[in-house]
Amino acid sequence: MKIFIIFILQINAILSKELLLAQTLFRHGSRAPNKVYPNDIYNLTIWPVPLGQLLPLGMEQSFRQGVKLNERYIHQYKLINSTYNVNEITVRSTDMDRTLTSAYYNLIGFYINHTNENLFLKSLGLQNFNPIPVHTVPFNEDYLLNVYASCYRKEHEFKKQLERKEFKQYLSSKEHIIKKIEKFSGLQIKNDKDIRDFFDILFVQNYNNYSLPSWITKGLYDDIRNMSQTIWDYTSGDALLGVEENVELIKYSAGYLLNHIIKNMVRSINEYDNNISDRKKYYVFSAHDSTLSAFLRTLGVKQKLLGTRQPEYSAVLSIELWKDDKDYFIKLFYSDNVEKPFRDITNFISDCSEVDDICKLNKFIRRSEKYMINVNEKNGENLVNNFKKICQL
Repeated sequence: MKIFIIFILQINAILSKELLLAQTLFRHGSRAPNKVYPNDIYNLTIWPVPLGQLLPLGMEQSFRQGVKLNERYIHQYKLINSTYNVNEITVRSTDMDRTLTSAYYNLIGFYINHTNENLFLKSLGLQNFNPIPVHTVPFNEDYLLNVYASCYRKEHEFKKQLERKEFKQYLSSKEHIIKKIEKFSGLQIKNDKDIRDFFDILFVQNYNNYSLPSWITKGLYDDIRNMSQTIWDYTSGDALLGVEENVELIKYSAGYLLNHIIKNMVRSINEYDNNISDRKKYYVFSAHDSTLSAFLRTLGVKQKLLGTRQPEYSAVLSIELWKDDKDYFIKLFYSDNVEKPFRDITNFISDCSEVDDICKLNKFIRRSEKYMINVNEKNGENLVNNFKKICQL
């Protein structure tokens, strides 16, 4: 009898919870490298698309992640209608071909009929598919999703990171690797970005099963990867190399996105409380590994989830707003790639631990305040101008 009562209580607890809103932020699918280097053993003809463009594999990855989101939000939780409703969903992408195309394929997977055996190939006919609008702004004015958009405060903090003795000591300890790269690649390594760009070329070639040059041994590849990833995370504000977290650098990289996502939650609650039938239920953000990493840092999640690794192609982060009979709370889910299911990472959020792996919304907002940037259109000025003012020292 006691077991039966506990079972009934668990059922009631589940039924009393309601999913109000989902916001997904994902990386684009697999792409061609952004650059080549002088002594590269491969020329541009090995790639079926121009540099930096989405590969056919990346299209399929984006589609399959869309199918996964369909299963969660259309079938499992019935948050979204199976047919497109303009009032339910808003899609935003950076103004890059690979992120825009990834958004389109993700949406095809999200809305298309999934009864066929070969979902991807049969879906290319786009039968009965209603195109979904994807919104964007010029890349250099995209303060929401482009972490490299010009911001004086961020650039000031970035330079401070580069000047710290701990970072200079780290680079000095890796000088033998840098010299070897320069000797064999024909590159001149002038800054941290040159190191990251070179590793990106190697990574993309290796990911697509192209043999690396003979001088790139497995040990050297691992050394370059570790150096590149450590430098990227350190210069993005993570607590590394004996230096504490740079809150300002993290804030001016993804604090506006954090604020935007929280505002969407507050708006959703207001619409729900006012019984607005056609309320927004799903926001989609198609962006980059840099965007996803930067946002994870504002949650205190990046190092716990990935260490110094970067998000994989088509990785998806979902921020869910839930309601029970007492309160509003959020849940955080992550899918590393097309092969990995969503996993609950809510307990990774810093300063927001609760029982049952939830994070109460009010508590989440309080812990997020130090990372948030609040930008509004006011006095007739647009968001870009107001953000630029905030970015001034």
